[in-house]
Amino acid sequence: MNPLFIFLVISVYCFNPEEAQNNCLPSQYLNDNGKCYDCASFCAKCESENRCVECYDNYFLDEESGQCFSCHFHCKSCTSYQNCSACKNTDPVNGICYFCGDLCKTCTLEGCIECLEEAYLKDGECIHCSEGCAECYNSDECIACYSNHRYINGKCVYIGACKDFNGISCLECELGYYLYDGRCLLCFPNCKYCNSYDECTECFDDSYLYNGKCFKCSENCKSCDDERCFSCDFGYYQEIEECKPCKEGCTSCISSEICESCADSYFFMNNKCEKCSDNNCKNCETDGNCIICESGYTLVNNICLKCPDNCDKCSEDLNCLQCNEHYIKNDEGYCVENYGCEDYENGKCYKCENNYYIQDGKCFKSDSNCNGQLSSPYCVGCLTNTTYLDDNFYCSECPYGSSYCVNGEEAIKCDLGFYKNNMGLCSPCPENCWYCLDEKNCISCNNDYYLKDSVCTCLYPDGCPHLKSHENRNLHANPYCNDGFYFINNECLACLEGCKMCKSITRCMHCFSNYTEISGLCYLSDESSGFLIQVLMVSLLGVLLS
Repeated sequence: MNPLFIFLVISVYCFNPEEAQNNCLPSQYLNDNGKCYDCASFCAKCESENRCVECYDNYFLDEESGQCFSCHFHCKSCTSYQNCSACKNTDPVNGICYFCGDLCKTCTLEGCIECLEEAYLKDGECIHCSEGCAECYNSDECIACYSNHRYINGKCVYIGACKDFNGISCLECELGYYLYDGRCLLCFPNCKYCNSYDECTECFDDSYLYNGKCFKCSENCKSCDDERCFSCDFGYYQEIEECKPCKEGCTSCISSEICESCADSYFFMNNKCEKCSDNNCKNCETDGNCIICESGYTLVNNICLKCPDNCDKCSEDLNCLQCNEHYIKNDEGYCVENYGCEDYENGKCYKCENNYYIQDGKCFKSDSNCNGQLSSPYCVGCLTNTTYLDDNFYCSECPYGSSYCVNGEEAIKCDLGFYKNNMGLCSPCPENCWYCLDEKNCISCNNDYYLKDSVCTCLYPDGCPHLKSHENRNLHANPYCNDGFYFINNECLACLEGCKMCKSITRCMHCFSNYTEISGLCYLSDESSGFLIQVLMVSLLGVLLS
């Protein structure tokens, strides 16, 4: 009996599809050719290319289409886009996950209850730890520091290049630094170890020690002293006191005539590197005949023939076997541009890169607002809170004045200057009000205004506005006025000349750079020097008389 026939019969009867499927990863499926292919994006387990049975976290399975769609922003798991079953760092409220804040780990609607390590909790808010502190209990008590910082009296103090710190002073420094009075100071350039700045004891490689200082070796020299070079960099040879480059094609040499190793497209013969007979050859034999061609060429009768355009590898008959990166074979066998494809076979893409979606074996760029996309123009989720996934699977802008929404009909959170009305939409606050409960109850006014009888009234006699933003207000000087003004009788009045920030007409807290503060007033620097001498003379006279 024909052995081939026996082999085919055994192969047919021994093939077990279930066993073959078990050889695939959980996120792969077995195709009709018995090969394992990745499931669609966001799918953790699937039966076929277009039929998912289990999704990754933050995605839900649409039973009808067998596709995975994104849950809403901040949602960990869900049964539909607008019905969260678990949140990333809080519990869902009516199927919605609320944003806790950048520094908050766990929260409720009342505020944060647990912060990230680099922040501490105060009145339901997370406040960043002090500078250099990686973990803290409060603003004054740090329990872990970042690198190059050490813990001293509850604070993280920058210690620079200190390698061993005892809590008071440094005991050992990093390479290139020396210890002085418990601190690490920089050695002379190129110095590895030193006792002081200009007293080096050992240099880094490619430098030499001379009179307590380190100096660089000559160009392309690897090691030397103050008189000569001992060894050269790779690709150079030493001739008298110079490092000279090896000949073209030679990567390592002893002299200009003796080569030790050759570059691609060259072969070694009689201590020299000779060019391969074909310019497009990568490796060749000692007779110059090519063995391996460069990418984009194929070897035919010892000659490198160019593959079709945009083809990386091809057969002897110039049929492309593999296209260049970002290219894919079309139905005619030519390589055409297709950015975003991560895995393809037989001219068809099976997996796309992030921010691309697959359609008909090709990768297409996702919409800029999409958090994943199945096909054009269908998004599976949106990237930001200011957009939502509408009924047509487009990412549309939230309603006017809303900074957070789950659909186009109801806002979850309104922008500053807006409030949520009875219809669930955001309406503007009263004029000049930046935070309000409704159209009649203002809580805080815009810059240059204060709240009087529930109405935002201008602070300045000559009209508003003066301030650029809320952040420009200096609350330590006064709660309402801009720099250069002080608050009195519900008005902002100008400070005296030269004063940048004052609490009253006679109490300047900070002068402009060309003025000097003396007893709460600001004087021009050239005038203040004479006045200051007079004050000191009077004070000294008082001391002598007493």
